[in-house]
Amino acid sequence: YYSGKAYNPYTLEPADHAWNAFFADGEWHLVDVTGGVTGANRQVFFDASIEQATQPYATANLKEFWSMENREKVNAWAADDVTQAFAYGLIPYTCIDDWNNSLTKTICTDNCSRKSFAQMAVALLEAYYGKGIDEILTEKGVTIGSFMDTDDPAVLAANALGLVNGYGNGPFGPENSITRQEAAAILARTAQVLGLPQNGADLSAFTDYSQIGTWARESVAVCKDLGVMQGTSDTAFSPLAPYTREQCIVTIKRLFETARG
Repeated sequence: YYSGKAYNPYTLEPADHAWNAFFADGEWHLVDVTGGVTGANRQVFFDASIEQATQPYATANLKEFWSMENREKVNAWAADDVTQAFAYGLIPYTCIDDWNNSLTKTICTDNCSRKSFAQMAVALLEAYYGKGIDEILTEKGVTIGSFMDTDDPAVLAANALGLVNGYGNGPFGPENSITRQEAAAILARTAQVLGLPQNGADLSAFTDYSQIGTWARESVAVCKDLGVMQGTSDTAFSPLAPYTREQCIVTIKRLFETARG
């Protein structure tokens, strides 16, 4: 949902207006859903009969909206998966809201935070079970704890379900960029909650195997076996490298589809 100054396509005069955006094919598209407005104050660009439903008349003024044409980009390899993840409901509004307000004003190509990945893991469970996280927590018989540096409901729920952990002495580090091995651990734990096999694959081909934390090796093996997360090449996993938002989204989507069968 956006609001601000839109431009009358005939007079080119700005006027207060509101419109929506939808995500498809790896990018955002503006759409005006206020067509058919009538009355003395009716303005011509509210009329869907002049193709208002598909023409973003605010284009000339987009710089007032965080340079929308230059943000929220998705790399081509991830575009279809990201679009489908939106359709599945795997990217919660809390993520979008945080990303929209980030300093870079980009969405999918930035590094993902630990908080955002926890939120997506919870969204995956909600989408899979068709229930809210509170109901899932009740059914699992778990109670929410606390962290000293975040009270985000999804993070606390993910911790209660054993999907995420803190750093050992109270903090969670919600805004820290998540590493590839941390992401693998959360994915594997989520897979376990979903009842997926925890067999694990051979990791000997990774020349940086020794760099993978001992606590994360089993998770990396599980993710590789499930086809959810692979290496950065045939011979490297890059466990300490940051994980981008689009990479997080793609692997969350893969796990969701694997669980659905």
